[in-house]
Amino acid sequence: MKYKILLTGNNKAIMDDLFSKTGGRFEYQTTSARYEDILSHFRHFKPDGFLYCINHEMPDSFRRLSDLKQSPEAVATAFFAVGTRPECDSYTRTVPGVADLILEKPIGISSMEEKMADYFISARTHKAAAPATSPMAVPPAAANTVPAAGSQTGNPPVPNAGAVPQQMPAQPASASQTPAGRPQNTASPTPASGTPQPNAELQQPAVSRQPANPSVQPAAAPAPAAASGQPDPNDELLLALTEQVGQAAKVIEAVANMPVIDDDSEDDPERRKHILVVDDDSRMLKIIKRHLSDKYDVATALNGRLALKFLETKKTDLILLDYEMPLENGPTILKKLRENPYTHDIPVIFLTGISERDKIEKALVMKPQGYLLKPIDHIKLLSTISKLIG
Repeated sequence: MKYKILLTGNNKAIMDDLFSKTGGRFEYQTTSARYEDILSHFRHFKPDGFLYCINHEMPDSFRRLSDLKQSPEAVATAFFAVGTRPECDSYTRTVPGVADLILEKPIGISSMEEKMADYFISARTHKAAAPATSPMAVPPAAANTVPAAGSQTGNPPVPNAGAVPQQMPAQPASASQTPAGRPQNTASPTPASGTPQPNAELQQPAVSRQPANPSVQPAAAPAPAAASGQPDPNDELLLALTEQVGQAAKVIEAVANMPVIDDDSEDDPERRKHILVVDDDSRMLKIIKRHLSDKYDVATALNGRLALKFLETKKTDLILLDYEMPLENGPTILKKLRENPYTHDIPVIFLTGISERDKIEKALVMKPQGYLLKPIDHIKLLSTISKLIG
């Protein structure tokens, strides 16, 4: 079976890798992050899965996913997300209960597809087994039926506790009854032989006004709280629950707006080091990420503004910074990094295609930790990074 997956998010590298695998178990299609665009793709593509490829998205970009999952177009679609652990944590905190499957990076494309396929197989198996384990339908209330008149018991039908009371059979003409149909305290007439009639047991002494079976007597309705002058405990409980729900909502909102902080200790030798690559060439970003992803966690930014925004909430161990970029070039970004006490000590390596000596010397005046000439040499790249952060 071939599954259809709709892709969205900023991680274009993962999307490109997924599209490069043709002829497998999956068919892919991409959409923008606009809510209306996603809905349109749901209507026409009818995906089995919706994969959010996270790459430095802000929490606000996730908030419409709850509405999307509840829409009629998405009722049969599984929601997946792929990203680093902090990104996935931010996703699940912002929209709890939306993701059916979280794929945490680093993860290969084959492993992603394997986990998604396992999810679909498990869901299909569970769905097929559901009718066998569902509760049996309750049969008609045969226990509530009573013997028909003239049965071998010789007694008239008597309703049990769960049955609707049936009409009492008419008494003989000689039996004196009250207007309400209740037998008076008189002996039942007997035939000449002196034997009592079969329905004599229905007679009740006049002193007893309780029905034969007290369990079928309707319970008296409790007096309304307002009538008794006492506060309704249900109202107090509702007010208390409302207050608790309001407090919980505030806590959830505060947690969702908290910045994502990497709690890993910098001195932990087992922690994978993080590298931020800043370059206006998306192809260069993809090449460098492919070179480094086996040994490091890698984040990418297409310009300096996005890089500075990323560093407001997250940490990195090293920055690979393109020297020539539009709007703000590498030296401008490095100056801002050095002026900020939170980013002052992050090692920076310039990436440059400049071969002129004077411009290279000008770059070195900014005191970066190094520079690499484009096209990037894979061995040189790894060697330079290893000397700085291990």
